[in-house]
Amino acid sequence: QEWRDARVALGALAGKTVEVEIVASMGRMDSSWWENDIAIDLVELRKPAGRATTATTTAPAMAAEGTCVVWGEPHIRVFDSGLPGQLEPAPVVDIFTVGDYWLVRSELVSIQSRYGTTEWTNGQAAAKAVAISGRFLQDHVLVVESMAGGVTWDRERILEALPSDFEVPNLVSARFREGGEALMPPGGKQRTAVRSVVLEFPLGVRLIVNRWAQHVDIMITMVPQDGGQDGHCGNFNGNVSDDTEELMMQRSDMKVLENASFFAEAPEAAGPPPPARTLADCAPETRAKAE
Repeated sequence: QEWRDARVALGALAGKTVEVEIVASMGRMDSSWWENDIAIDLVELRKPAGRATTATTTAPAMAAEGTCVVWGEPHIRVFDSGLPGQLEPAPVVDIFTVGDYWLVRSELVSIQSRYGTTEWTNGQAAAKAVAISGRFLQDHVLVVESMAGGVTWDRERILEALPSDFEVPNLVSARFREGGEALMPPGGKQRTAVRSVVLEFPLGVRLIVNRWAQHVDIMITMVPQDGGQDGHCGNFNGNVSDDTEELMMQRSDMKVLENASFFAEAPEAAGPPPPARTLADCAPETRAKAE
């Protein structure tokens, strides 16, 4: 990660609010970023030139960014899997049950995903929406659904036209564009043009959401949060080996309680658990063709 310009100005009096201003590469993307390089190779994601973002909260320490990718049924590549110097093989977490789950849960940043079935998933779940909220957004809520739904800010519809833009100064910059390329895990070669929502938030949190007919693929880029974090994107502690599905379940089932959900409507009712399927179940020739 190369920050073209990083400046943290802290000013505080006893009992007063601390204002944090970060001038860094989390700023507004130029058009070539979202038009041509939406997210083909996650490890080579371009960093745009910066702009100032002010948040009334405490900034986490500057650390290496990580990227979490949620795609398909869903399969999840955790934050720690792409960090430099990783020697352990990166696990792919497979989640097949419907419901609302935490992707990122921390003191400041909260990201949930809604998993549900589609007509193409044979009873397996797929990510149908993602919701972003938390103290870093002053508890506002932004939700991105598949093309069967919409995009909302505090339950008001936004980004209804193609192309379109939405901004709340110092909180969110959002763009809806057509012609981006599909999110894939590192090494993937798919080049299908899709409709994508590109989101920038305080603290360097960025998302790209590919909106398909009935599901979404999600890429989250951020730094590890002070005080720790967890969720289906992993605990982002620099150790990829403790983010397997089994070890995650030992920490928590990551399910969002009904009264903590960011989504306006209740999730799809859970049926009997579907049979477990992983990438290993895919025939080698089929997987090679897909990749």
